[in-house]
Amino acid sequence: MGFNRLKVILIGFIIILSSGISIGIININYVPVRGFDERSLNLSSSGNILVDKVYNFTRDNPIVKFANIIFFEKTFYYNIYVCVVTPHTCDMNITIYDPEEDPYEITYEKNMTQDDSRIITFGSALTGNYSIQFNAIILQNLDIHIKIEKWIKCLYDVIPPEEQQKIKYYDTQKFKTGNTIYFNTTFKSDWNYKFYFQRVSPISVKLKPTVVIDHDILSSNYISYTIYRNESISLQVKTYRFGTTVEGLYVMNITIQCVVPCANIAFTVVERYQIADEVNPNDPKDPEVDPVNNTQGGILVSIPPEFMIGTLIFFGCVVGTPILIIVIRKRKNSI
Repeated sequence: MGFNRLKVILIGFIIILSSGISIGIININYVPVRGFDERSLNLSSSGNILVDKVYNFTRDNPIVKFANIIFFEKTFYYNIYVCVVTPHTCDMNITIYDPEEDPYEITYEKNMTQDDSRIITFGSALTGNYSIQFNAIILQNLDIHIKIEKWIKCLYDVIPPEEQQKIKYYDTQKFKTGNTIYFNTTFKSDWNYKFYFQRVSPISVKLKPTVVIDHDILSSNYISYTIYRNESISLQVKTYRFGTTVEGLYVMNITIQCVVPCANIAFTVVERYQIADEVNPNDPKDPEVDPVNNTQGGILVSIPPEFMIGTLIFFGCVVGTPILIIVIRKRKNSI
């Protein structure tokens, strides 16, 4: 009987041990790989090159078009390189169509000769597949090298690295003429903020490239500040600094007027430094401190009346009892 019981226990122990080993093996097989990030696949230079090829442009077919196959990511710059690689000369018109099929005539390159490389930078305001058309104005057949490469985030070529760490708001938006957008962010009181604005979509010289901006700020205490009125905005960055008086939510607006179908505008707000210590003599002061009840620099002990009465009775008994005994004894002795 005892032997059978011992046998059962031993078999049970072996089963449990085997199960533990199996579970351990299963856990080892399914341990997740740490440190892998799919985004790292796009960090190589080749991953940023979208097109890199020499193409024929002929008198019968002087157009090369990538139809809805070039993927652009919002807020990034893309560099477009074109270079004639045969001993010929031409002009070239380049047009981009965004995912909403709106056209951007970004450049008209004149007098392109062999090995005369041209670079056009375009800032994207929408994520998706774009179409790009290259139209060569030629008298003879020729070959042109075309390269399209993803670059850096819009404005990051002009915002210093130390300010990039302090960005409060950042965006790139597509505007059609008359469009107004609103954005908001929380500002601290008595702080300095720097604003950056730039048109990141180039406009062909064949078109009227004038784009103007209206821009206002509404503070958290409902004071409106006019910053720009009919201000021209180009590929050159515009900046200004703004100092706050109150803390809270600030609302900004941007309105764009342009002749072209649309324009992409990049803008950002950087938190820079504290201007003042917010010492205002008009602010209500704290109540004056009562010198009698002021306990700063010492300890003020409050004793309840009942405790004081009890203490007096106790010490009265301690002191008075021996005296009373002595008096009683002296009276007995005198009798």
